[in-house]
Amino acid sequence: MTESFLSEPPGLTSDDVGRFSRQIMCEGISAAGMIKIRNSKVVCVGLGGLGSTIALYLCAAGVGKMTFIDHDEVDVSNLHRQVIHSTEQVGVKKVDSAKEACLRIYPDACIETVEEMISLTNATRLFADCDVVVDGTDNVASRYIINDAAMLCKRPLVSGSAMRWEGQLSVYGYKEGPCYRCLFPVPPPAAAVGSCNDTGVVGPLPGMIGCLQALETLKIIADAGETLSGRLFVFDGRRFTSRVVKLRGRNPDCTACGASALSSETLPPREEYVPTCCAVGAAYSAGVLSASQRTSIEEFGKWYTNRHTLNTPDRVSLVVDVRARIQYSMAYLPDSVNLPLSELQRWRSEGEEICRFKFFHFLEEAIKSSEGTKHVTVFFICRRGVASTQATELLSKVIPTLPAEVTPHVTLDRIVNVDGGLNAYHSQVDAGFPYY
Repeated sequence: MTESFLSEPPGLTSDDVGRFSRQIMCEGISAAGMIKIRNSKVVCVGLGGLGSTIALYLCAAGVGKMTFIDHDEVDVSNLHRQVIHSTEQVGVKKVDSAKEACLRIYPDACIETVEEMISLTNATRLFADCDVVVDGTDNVASRYIINDAAMLCKRPLVSGSAMRWEGQLSVYGYKEGPCYRCLFPVPPPAAAVGSCNDTGVVGPLPGMIGCLQALETLKIIADAGETLSGRLFVFDGRRFTSRVVKLRGRNPDCTACGASALSSETLPPREEYVPTCCAVGAAYSAGVLSASQRTSIEEFGKWYTNRHTLNTPDRVSLVVDVRARIQYSMAYLPDSVNLPLSELQRWRSEGEEICRFKFFHFLEEAIKSSEGTKHVTVFFICRRGVASTQATELLSKVIPTLPAEVTPHVTLDRIVNVDGGLNAYHSQVDAGFPYY
């Protein structure tokens, strides 16, 4: 039978040409690059804001095989930025929702789904036979695991991040370029680390960074153009400025990509692989505070519902919300007051005595006591019970002995953390309070 057409090099089908012709016509791709893309395998870790556009655009571009890794389910709070998912998919596993969306674009796509959190035990197995690893996660533990496993498997890593109005992007472990651990051998302190869950993100930003991650991935596969290996792209959406920063070179003694590290067959356990920053509620506070410094959301809910009858002229309880002011202004409990944890920490940096003085002044203003003596219990609350635990712990060291005289008319009896925070309050006390 006479062939209808030939490609150079051979391998493109009529369907390939019909679907991908606009991409094939680009200098640097051509038929040769497109065949590489069709024969490639990419692992995408995380199907959130970054992963949404990574997955959609790599699938649409014709990547031969893709593996989607995510343990989470679609939540309504994801939808302003995670455009691969829909309202109808809330509660569905993200890997399943993403696969369905990609198959609507390209029904012939070959997609494997893994409903697991990336970890020390599964990363090297999942990366072993791919061509490129793309990191769409947003936490420190995953970032280090993904980097170290990709380096051990000798796979290039395309890594991005997006928070608030800012995004970053680089390629690690490609050709002679450094890996992430070359640049950051030790993770930053937990208090200095944020994620879009805690700091917020403007919806289009992770979509933009994810698109650029997909672009860098295609360039690596097709060997087209100049990648961001050894360079960092930084974008500020609020000011609409961008720059590309040259990074330090590869560290020959790096514990991820150095010669000694690559001689191992497995990843060694490391402290930074443990996602401690993910612990919330009672699971977090129990390891930090005593039982007398904590209250369950059920007990808090009972008190709060009946607060107007339980508060007396000489004994009052005060709800102090330690979220950032921008979060507090979005939704707060009636009769609560706002004291951001960052403000409390700033007071503490000025010294214990100054912190104690300023907190006592804050209480005096919040209670507005002018006559009679009041005994005060303070309930610290935040979104998930983490910041409030830190506030309770900080003040228990600054005010080690309770009761403590705030003024001649105000005595501080107790400082109590509300386990689980406002998200637990939504789930177990009042579903009318927003969950985010």
